[in-house]
Amino acid sequence: MDTEFPDLSTLKECFRAIPDMDPTRRLKLAAYYLWHAFSRAPSPFLQSYADVSETVYLKEAKPLISEPDSIIAKFDLENDTALAKTLGVYLRAIDEVIAAENYGSFPVDPNVDWVIDGAPRAAFFIPESPRAWRSDKNPDDDHRVFNQRGLLKNRILPGVIDGADVKFYFLQSSQAPTTKIKFGAVLYPKIKFEYDPPETDDFIITKAACRKKDTIAADAIRRSHQEQCSITVFPEMTVDGDALAEIKNNLKLKPWLEEGPLGVVPDIVIAGSWHQQRDGAMYNVATVLDGNGDLKFEYRKRLKYRDAKSGRAERIEYGTELPVIILEHGLFGVGICLDYCDGSYPTPYGKLDVDCVLVPSCGNDQTMRSHIDKAWNLNLDRKSRAFVVQQGDSGQPRRPFLGYVLPPMAVKSSTQVASLTVRETWSTYDV
Repeated sequence: MDTEFPDLSTLKECFRAIPDMDPTRRLKLAAYYLWHAFSRAPSPFLQSYADVSETVYLKEAKPLISEPDSIIAKFDLENDTALAKTLGVYLRAIDEVIAAENYGSFPVDPNVDWVIDGAPRAAFFIPESPRAWRSDKNPDDDHRVFNQRGLLKNRILPGVIDGADVKFYFLQSSQAPTTKIKFGAVLYPKIKFEYDPPETDDFIITKAACRKKDTIAADAIRRSHQEQCSITVFPEMTVDGDALAEIKNNLKLKPWLEEGPLGVVPDIVIAGSWHQQRDGAMYNVATVLDGNGDLKFEYRKRLKYRDAKSGRAERIEYGTELPVIILEHGLFGVGICLDYCDGSYPTPYGKLDVDCVLVPSCGNDQTMRSHIDKAWNLNLDRKSRAFVVQQGDSGQPRRPFLGYVLPPMAVKSSTQVASLTVRETWSTYDV
């Protein structure tokens, strides 16, 4: 399927070439071909898909759903005058059939078990429907675009996006899945950065100092438990090696138990980020921990910061992985600052079908403006949201706030940066 879409003969050949294997694996491969066709389709074709209501798709998919073993054999596009609708019907039928199998548990290794066998490009079929905030509509009135309803009960993700490998990380949740999730954000007052080297074309940060830094982090960890936060995020470039060790220690030992209740152990703690040596090179690394302080994975920033005034850039290499965190609450991506908000390049998060992207960040009001704009666009495109925790620019010492937090809510293009400023070191958000 490398030719320009639509190439119906190629699509039919792909279906005829689906090998004889487990019926469900065959349907997943068929779904991939259909999904891949839509992912490359021109906008008029995609609008033709949206013109058809969900009621019609479900009605016309029923005969196929009732005979799932014949879906691939019945695939026929001869003299089709409503191609977008036909492809949508077949995809809806496969979506319903596979969802009805109800796996009931997560796989042993999603990076192996979710692979679509036979796909010409690496891809994953994920038996995980989008979160409830992508609210269901009356099928008669449901004319959402393909990115929001092509698959309603499953998802397909490419194995490689923007040159980065997609990798899944399953985190066992200690909190029962609910319709709402609580997010916690940590910010520091009057933080001061030190750079090395001081006068060259590039830099790394060697110190991020502020008063009572360890106390602030310890208090945030305690409150994340006692206020039942599923996800807690520290900001970019604030957690050096010593600070990371303190965060891990507090998560592991939970010292407040001597005086008060445990609360509920968080699912995820993103311990900000820091410039660190890895594999003989420097990276901007975000450390992702579970609620007991155990390392789950590290994420390496994919776009480097360059100061607009001095022209100096981070002295880092580019990360090559896009992680996806699997929780009972949904699927979550991770990005560091510019990875998410930079508007100069196509965003990988437009193709990463997750419910929310978790973003430690550092910058000024223009940085947050970029985050708002990107979050609005991605919410409009596929109802994906973002949780951005941004440390304020240390070059503005007199500002009356510590930084900014973009909650994982449906932002509007008119959302003002000033409405997202935060004066407290700890804040929470229910979504």
